[in-house]
Amino acid sequence: CNPSWIVTPASVGEYYIDFLAESDTYDIQNDSENLCVNVTEDVPSILKVYAELDRTQIYQNETSNLTGLITCESGWCGDVWVYAKYNDGTIQSAGTNITTEDENPVLCSAMNQGDSCSVQWSLTGEVSGSYDIYVLASNNSGLSNSSDTLTLTVLKKTGSLSVTNLNIEPAIIDISQETNISATVNCTDGSCGEVGIYIKSDGKDIETTGNLSTDYNRQVCFLDEGDSCRVYWIVKGNSPGSYQISVVADSDDPDIENASSSDT
Repeated sequence: CNPSWIVTPASVGEYYIDFLAESDTYDIQNDSENLCVNVTEDVPSILKVYAELDRTQIYQNETSNLTGLITCESGWCGDVWVYAKYNDGTIQSAGTNITTEDENPVLCSAMNQGDSCSVQWSLTGEVSGSYDIYVLASNNSGLSNSSDTLTLTVLKKTGSLSVTNLNIEPAIIDISQETNISATVNCTDGSCGEVGIYIKSDGKDIETTGNLSTDYNRQVCFLDEGDSCRVYWIVKGNSPGSYQISVVADSDDPDIENASSSDT
């Protein structure tokens, strides 16, 4: 027989509990055993959360590793969910300015006093800006704490333009004759966006009339990192002379410098 009782102490102290077995048969001797129980004050559950970024400044599409260290400093902390957060939002795998492919949140199971749990996320900067990054730990009993706030700066990754392989064929024409002019516009080191490409003579746009003329001037290419665009014009010579021909590439992103190439 294994009887059991639930005993709730009313105050702090040391108590001796007697367990007595007593039969209703007169000839059977009673037996007993006692135990000592110490009742102390409740120990509050305390979670401590520490966070660290290995890089505080990255370019778009680059990564920074966020490490969180969760410690149950006292009491029983139980199952603790740990979140990577930014600007009061949870970092997702898509649709947020900062993303992660790692599991978020992460479960630190059955944490007791003295237990620690380390978690890590690889964060990708999708949109340029400055973001508050922190780690939040909480359990189902309402115990919660967060780390100090860290700042992650995501820099805009601007591309670089260049104009190469400028070709004028033929390079010598008679009045009223036409020449074919072509060039290649290249984008490196990032996206270049919408790029307007112009042909100029002695620094001025070649229009439909003038010493040199063309039926159209501005051409447009949409260039991502690594893209190239070949552009062409037919230019007519209306007056004798030697002309400096330039092809200029101008992005709609004001942070990207223009590029040009010239020939005569």
